[in-house]
Amino acid sequence: MERYSREELVALFEEKGIHKTLQRIEMAYILLNKNQHLSAEDVNQLINHSFPKASRATIFNNLKVFVDSGLIKKLEILPGVTTYDTNTSEHHHFLDVETGQIEDIEPSDPKQEKALRLAQKLLRKSIHPDIEAEDIQIIIRGKKAATA
Repeated sequence: MERYSREELVALFEEKGIHKTLQRIEMAYILLNKNQHLSAEDVNQLINHSFPKASRATIFNNLKVFVDSGLIKKLEILPGVTTYDTNTSEHHHFLDVETGQIEDIEPSDPKQEKALRLAQKLLRKSIHPDIEAEDIQIIIRGKKAATA
């Protein structure tokens, strides 16, 4: 299911002050129409199906523009590995340490909401009272149980 048409992306770019190019709009169309966690290399491969001559520099520059404008999130779930998340809603992640697969965990469970409130309280009391958290992400690393 298409979340954004190309016309809606043009309007979104105008709203966010992003310079519109055909390649940039197509890149946003490919990335934003489903929730996914991609490395820059994954993005490069996806984009090169539509734009075989797209340079890595252009793709990296566009990723930076998309992150800076809030269209996607930049994650470092694994040390030294940047992942781009197209789901910008508040959520958490599960990393399967065997496969490297990242899955979203929606914070709709009341227990998760309580955990976030406790994390914010801990931040203010134990670390520094003047810190106001912009974002708290819970990352669960583990293995999925084998299914029979």
